[in-house]
Amino acid sequence: MKKNISTFIFLVVFIPLFSVTVDGYAYLEEETNHSGIEVYFQRVAPDTLFSSTVYTDSIGYYTSIVDGGWYHIEYRNSGFISADTTDVGLYSDQTLSDQTLLIEGLSGSISGTLTAGEYNITGSLTVETGDSLIIEPGVTLNFDTDTELIVNGYLKAEGTEEDTIYFNAKTDNWVGITVNRPSSGTLIKYCSINRTNTEGHAISIKNLYGINIENTEINTLGSGILVESRTCSIEYVKINCISYTFPEHPTGLEGYGTNISMKNCEINNYKYGMQIFETEIVIENSFLSSATYMGMYSWGGSVKIYNVTFRTDIETVENTMLYVRNSYISGTILNGGSVSVINSNVSGSYENCGTIIGTIVTTNANGDPCDAYGNISMDPMFVDAENGDFRLQSTSPCIDAGTNTITDYEFPIGDLDDNYRIWDGDGNGSDIVDMGAYEYDSHSTSINNEQFTIENHTLEQNYPNPFNPETTISYSLLNNAQVNLKVYDIAGREVCSLVDQKQNKGLHEIKFNGSNLTSGIYFYRLSVDGEAVSNRKMMLLK
Repeated sequence: MKKNISTFIFLVVFIPLFSVTVDGYAYLEEETNHSGIEVYFQRVAPDTLFSSTVYTDSIGYYTSIVDGGWYHIEYRNSGFISADTTDVGLYSDQTLSDQTLLIEGLSGSISGTLTAGEYNITGSLTVETGDSLIIEPGVTLNFDTDTELIVNGYLKAEGTEEDTIYFNAKTDNWVGITVNRPSSGTLIKYCSINRTNTEGHAISIKNLYGINIENTEINTLGSGILVESRTCSIEYVKINCISYTFPEHPTGLEGYGTNISMKNCEINNYKYGMQIFETEIVIENSFLSSATYMGMYSWGGSVKIYNVTFRTDIETVENTMLYVRNSYISGTILNGGSVSVINSNVSGSYENCGTIIGTIVTTNANGDPCDAYGNISMDPMFVDAENGDFRLQSTSPCIDAGTNTITDYEFPIGDLDDNYRIWDGDGNGSDIVDMGAYEYDSHSTSINNEQFTIENHTLEQNYPNPFNPETTISYSLLNNAQVNLKVYDIAGREVCSLVDQKQNKGLHEIKFNGSNLTSGIYFYRLSVDGEAVSNRKMMLLK
């Protein structure tokens, strides 16, 4: 009997016999609601037949059941840079690592106009040769690691006193702003540049044309401004080093083979306030401080100093021509070229300045001992130098001790505070300029406050600024109103409420003490009858 033998052909297909539960968290940068992030699972081994999509809830949590295997996982949300992970083995229940999606930002070539708003810079921005970039008031640029703004064309970053333009370091290694051979007329005005990189400069100017930097504040751990251009005008600029932990030679302002005009500026807490090489520079109505070393070092060129307050030494070498008028130097003048010092107050000594300068032989119009050029060596009697107030007390020998006659020089109308520069400080009937950056008692008829009337609610800049640990905040009210004045840290967290009550119209001021706070930048905001009036920035330096 013949048997029928059936042949069975088996088709073997690998079918996973198990599933796993996966969960985790994904976040949207700078958001509090993290819902809607797409989490996409694509299996890549042993095959690609399985995929799954889930979405996060408001706190960023997600969970999914997937077939076992190796996966590629993507995290997506509109307006944010996608993130992914590859070769993730999912063969058991597990919680995945947290993911944060960064705000989609700007990078590459840029031109045109940036309107008010906040922008994240995820790659270096370049204004190409022949192109223009206009940055309008109210713009905030947040720079990621190793990014910079490179200007090869024309830049106009012009904010307003009420609406500053901010250049902020989002990480420790933002490079800064580099200006390379731009079009003539490049302007940086009413800007705030905040940088925590200890290397390089916040602004590097390397071009054949002029550039103006005005009404701008630079806060940095490294150096401030580097100038290697034909001309540079710097007015109402404040450069602060926000830490006493310095790199090798941090410098507020460096100049190489250039011509610089510097007026009404402040440089605070640097190893070198300034380093100048083969540069022609005129400095007036300014304050320069060095925390550890030297106020200014100059090699070659000429340095002309009018009504400047130096907190440390000045050193010149190799044929520098140094002219000092109506200034205060808390330290020594170390001269290596030619020097002319007239009607100034030098608390230290004169080295290599000849036998006449600094040798007391007579008295000046105030009856104080001086040399043949009217130079004195006395305590300037600042109001509170330890806390940054370098105005003069009524007993200061610097009052009416300057000279109003300087060849080829026209005095500015105002001092560092925009109060009248030439003023009868001692009340003897003669309007004589004081020594240093501030004119005593001229604020009573200030350029800005003369015939002062309140036309609106206003919030003034705190004084002193930077401060340690106390500062005064002033504001004016057009009418009786409910007033709220609060202080915030740089992350926007409320630090304290200074005022929360109804107040009468007129001028008001209040003290703010930061003794329990760390050094850094803070903001204070005035609201009147529930409406925001203004906010300003202040710096605590301990």
